[in-house]
Amino acid sequence: MGQPSEPIVGPNLQRSTGREAWRQNLLVAHLAARKVATSLGPSGLYKLVSYYRGPELVVKPTKDPVEVVRELSVEYPSVKILFEAAELHRMQVGDGVIRLLIALSSLFEKSEDLIANGTNPNIILDGFHEAEQEARRAIDEAAKPFGPESSHKVLEVVDCGRNLVNAELRKAIAEAVRNSCVEGIPQLRRVRILKKIGGAIDASHVIHGIVFQKTKLHSSMDDVVAHPRIAVIASGIGSPRLEVKFPKEGVFPFSLDISDERGVSRFKEEELKMKTDIVSHIASTGANVVICRSPIPDVVGGLMAGRRIFALSSVDVDDYDVIIAATGAKPVGRAQDLEQSDLGGAERIETGKNGDLDIVTIFSEKASTILLRGGISMAVDELERTVNASKTVAELSIKSPKTVTGAGADVLLRDGRMRERALKFSGRQQLAVLAFAESLEEIPTQLAVNFGLDPIDTMIELRRHHAEGRVDYGVLRDGCGDALEAGVVELGAVPKNLINRAYELALLMLRVDHLLFSTEIAKVHKK
Repeated sequence: MGQPSEPIVGPNLQRSTGREAWRQNLLVAHLAARKVATSLGPSGLYKLVSYYRGPELVVKPTKDPVEVVRELSVEYPSVKILFEAAELHRMQVGDGVIRLLIALSSLFEKSEDLIANGTNPNIILDGFHEAEQEARRAIDEAAKPFGPESSHKVLEVVDCGRNLVNAELRKAIAEAVRNSCVEGIPQLRRVRILKKIGGAIDASHVIHGIVFQKTKLHSSMDDVVAHPRIAVIASGIGSPRLEVKFPKEGVFPFSLDISDERGVSRFKEEELKMKTDIVSHIASTGANVVICRSPIPDVVGGLMAGRRIFALSSVDVDDYDVIIAATGAKPVGRAQDLEQSDLGGAERIETGKNGDLDIVTIFSEKASTILLRGGISMAVDELERTVNASKTVAELSIKSPKTVTGAGADVLLRDGRMRERALKFSGRQQLAVLAFAESLEEIPTQLAVNFGLDPIDTMIELRRHHAEGRVDYGVLRDGCGDALEAGVVELGAVPKNLINRAYELALLMLRVDHLLFSTEIAKVHKK
């Protein structure tokens, strides 16, 4: 048919194909991942990210690689894929993001070497698949049951030597996640975070209840309600607002005909009677607290205050759902439909202040709020990221209660199994299996570098310990040592997820043979 007279793609498009596409993708992803390797472990370093939000200079110190890339708005396709996978890993298991990026970085580098030596990408992927399966089996065999002290240890590993989450707070987070369970399944939406600037980080603690930003409906309502009987109502309480309707249209079962001044007064009296009847009905059910998702008129608020009913209106949807879960109240659509059996309960309700903001606390064992304190906002933000990761790990510990030894000990254990598996292949798959094993070895190697140890000597010594049967030895601050005795353990689901995601990313990247990259200026910029 010949060549088209007009180009199919625009002039601002870069194109590469075949091995050049592989090389560009793998090289850029490798370089990006290596940038965060120095943040691994207790001695890992922070990254200082700064950018302008309009005229304001924003500065953020963090060890979180996902935060780094998100704030810098990296747009290269392979890097976006890499860090979206890292963010998904953090959401699912909470820990091991930097280790994932280190393993991927080495995996991409070794893939490039294999491709340069003439190995077909499909053969490489076959070897990677065999290595991934063998590594996962090794984790399952080495995993130990989750003991009573394991919860404290796995959360300590998440903190990674930063001393942000102290022992008391770690214990409280684990307890809060356990208390949120419904039929054995954790409900993390019941474990909320509230930040407050001022005070020491050690002053952070867990409140058994829900804390949310809201003001009581009427100033004369009590600030504290003991043993509340809580009604949760969706729609507005009071008569509907007056609207202009055609004859026989609308929700009112009557017509309104005002011909004189007295008619207006009668209408007002009837409207007040309707509102009074609704409040009386609420009080007759025994409710002394009303939480409504819609606005409540001030007149109704005054009537409720007169009946000693505490009320909150225009409650956010997220707060509304958690309140229902924590109090056991059955939400009703209209106040007229409320019955005594719909009421929920709690220990007490209090109003207070968080800085300049009005807050309400519903104390209940079915939900928790983690109050984070810190002298500066950046410290509180970093603490929040660590606590969120701890919540995810605590949730995972309930779903998958098995642990493995950390500090690189588990890597060496899998490494031996993968090398044995490699010998069963007669073709180039053997090289791919070995490449996968060597890529995972980069994790303890980088850990040794960050501790200031000689990486070659440390890895030689670590292999010797494992060869002599000391399989719990890993890389510690002073060199190789018993990581299990030092309390460095993690959930087995973390490395399993890491290995699986590393294989999936390699599978995706090695099957890209055509790269199209637009150089046009984005129409929408980051604010």
